[in-house]
Amino acid sequence: MINFLKTVSVLFLIMILSTGCAYHNIEKAKDSPDNKNKFSQALSEQYLEFALYEMNEMHDEWDANHFALKSLSAKKGNEVLPEVVSDWEIDAHHIKEAERKRIDILNVLHTDKAKEYPQLAARSQLGFDCWLEQLEEGWQDAHIKLCYDMMNNSLAKLKEKLYAKVDIKTTTKESTNQNKIKERQLTPAKVVINKENAKNISNTKEIKIYFEHNSYKLNEKAKNTLTVFLDKIYEGYTRIILEGHTDRSGTEKYNLNLAELRAKKIKEFLLKKGMEEKTIITKIYGESKPLVHTRDGIKEPKNRRVKIEISYDQNLVTRL
Repeated sequence: MINFLKTVSVLFLIMILSTGCAYHNIEKAKDSPDNKNKFSQALSEQYLEFALYEMNEMHDEWDANHFALKSLSAKKGNEVLPEVVSDWEIDAHHIKEAERKRIDILNVLHTDKAKEYPQLAARSQLGFDCWLEQLEEGWQDAHIKLCYDMMNNSLAKLKEKLYAKVDIKTTTKESTNQNKIKERQLTPAKVVINKENAKNISNTKEIKIYFEHNSYKLNEKAKNTLTVFLDKIYEGYTRIILEGHTDRSGTEKYNLNLAELRAKKIKEFLLKKGMEEKTIITKIYGESKPLVHTRDGIKEPKNRRVKIEISYDQNLVTRL
């Protein structure tokens, strides 16, 4: 009996402490200065609203605190990603769809144009997180559907705005020339294979692009390196493989996410330069395939990379 009372007391104490933490972080998120980045601010507001709902309506202090912390982090300007699927205990038959949805959301949100629609982008991400949270609880079908619909509807509207076809009519010679200049900037100068250069072409060409610690952004050096590399691409390439890697300075799950974002950033650059999306294959390795082997937690610049491998149709070269 005494042990039972002790257990109840401990659980009661934990509940009180978690309630206090949730309340404190919610108030902190409310009182923090707004972020000038419209997406970060919109994301913070969406997470705060959800945290308040979990706290006041559902009396779920654990999740309220979790999403209050995400609200606070977004307001501070930190990068706040959609929830990692494996962190939530959801039924196995939902996992594949959830993984696909997360990748889809990351693909859309990590485009420059998505920032023009911060509210839709933020609701897409919150809808995903809300859906996972409700799937784990697993007993409120109406709430699961509400979150699922929020995610899908917001994402569909966002895609519609991002990928809408615009009919641009050039009415002056100057605007026509400007369009041609832009086209040349976006299209790589592919070299045509002929008898003279065929002997110099191997089955594959590859390059490694390196990243700063804890970053997936391309600096000017990386962009210039990529541009020079793409200028030497031959007509007849059949496949582009992108391999995302990190060092061992973060957790395994975090590094997989970071490697994925690095590969996606390279893919965005290639697509802008005119490469065909259907030829691009992405492989994510995180910290599992280092160039330089280190202990866990060590920062190693050579391991923070995306390897780009371009394959050619060797039959075409052989025929020449």
